[in-house]
Amino acid sequence: MLSVVETELRKIVMLPIHRSQLCRELAKPLNVRVGALEEGTFSIESIPVEEIDRCQETIEPWPEPVDGANLLQEIYGTYERFIVVRDRGFITVVIWTILPYVYEEFSKLPVLRIKSPQKRCGKSTLLDALELLVIKPLLTVSITPPTLYRLIEKFHSTVLIDEAEEFGKEDNELRCIVNGGYERGRPAWRTNKETMEPEKFDTFGCKVLASIRSLEETIEDRSVFVDMTRKPRGVELEELSDADPEVFLTLRRKIQRWADDNRTALRTLRLQRPKLLVDRSWNKWRPLLSIASLVSEHWYKMVLDAAIGMVAEHDSERNIALEALSQIRAFFREQAQKYSEQDTAFVPSDDIVEHLNLDKEAPWADWQRGDKHGMTTTRLAGLLKPFEIKSDRPMIDGKRAHGYWVKDFDPVFEAYLDSEQPDSEQPSPTRWKSVHESMNAKKVPNITRAGFIST
Repeated sequence: MLSVVETELRKIVMLPIHRSQLCRELAKPLNVRVGALEEGTFSIESIPVEEIDRCQETIEPWPEPVDGANLLQEIYGTYERFIVVRDRGFITVVIWTILPYVYEEFSKLPVLRIKSPQKRCGKSTLLDALELLVIKPLLTVSITPPTLYRLIEKFHSTVLIDEAEEFGKEDNELRCIVNGGYERGRPAWRTNKETMEPEKFDTFGCKVLASIRSLEETIEDRSVFVDMTRKPRGVELEELSDADPEVFLTLRRKIQRWADDNRTALRTLRLQRPKLLVDRSWNKWRPLLSIASLVSEHWYKMVLDAAIGMVAEHDSERNIALEALSQIRAFFREQAQKYSEQDTAFVPSDDIVEHLNLDKEAPWADWQRGDKHGMTTTRLAGLLKPFEIKSDRPMIDGKRAHGYWVKDFDPVFEAYLDSEQPDSEQPSPTRWKSVHESMNAKKVPNITRAGFIST
């Protein structure tokens, strides 16, 4: 039966999303994994030609040399016609647009994360505009792992995924492809069903993920962000569908020319690391800073300012979690006698939340959701999730309790909190902020909607 199903499925010409639905329907009665069924039946040839036409494109470079600063201003001006993005995000998306044309010159590639606080903020419009400007785009709202790594291997596509909050929700393999594709040399290995020989599929390439909600921490950590916002009243934007396609073709040709003229320079560039960017923050911003440095000092400073601002914001969110951990550790120490038996000690979520809300100057003190103020059990679970501390509901004294095992916190305390410092000296969200404010005190150029570049 399996061989018959596999043979028949290979004959069917359908879109990947429809193939995925069909495989899900067949997997249960055939008693096989959905992924195994998809891998055995997928072939690039099964995708209609029109769906992968842009993935195979070659762009004729602009006939004359292109000035990088003028090019970036043209890209900025084009985006500004259709979307509203906060200035830091505008800088990021403009400089990232160049990356798919020169990605081969780098060993790590940041994921472009388009974040929208709610519906109708223009994230899908920005994705559509990016599709018109990047090279070899593959825009989708749903894709299977076999489809994704085969398309990347065959076409080296720029993958753009909308509704990414559902991305990989039921299939961890999709997240692994995105995380692995951040760095060169992280292929996916599969066995060819016909020859039984191992096959290697490249996952390295540029990716864009757009969503309303946050994604997995591992993906967010490899990303640079574009924060969308609804257009203010009185601001008129053009419809992207009404735009002249020749405008985008001209820009693609100019980007291609700039990329061709600057490949060697990018390959040999040894950029000095800014002191405020370390580890992964430096790795993911380095390609964008490298491109900006070849354009102009003006653009380099703007991209650096955007990078430092995002790192500060991200570290601030992380430091809230560290502050909460620090106060939880202090709470456990106060209750040392009660929680002395580490293997059996269990603390209710409500007790932890009550303790955290005693501090009226804590970062979460002004949080509000509905009629609830400060820390809540739901927000506590969200802060602890990246540390793999999960709540439990054991039976205690004949009643169902909801809370945490104290023993689950010990390795996290040891790994993330400095045992030699008093708890009050743990990193606070204001430390990065003060560094960023000192950077902003310098005369650094910024993009504005009126006049584009100012100092």
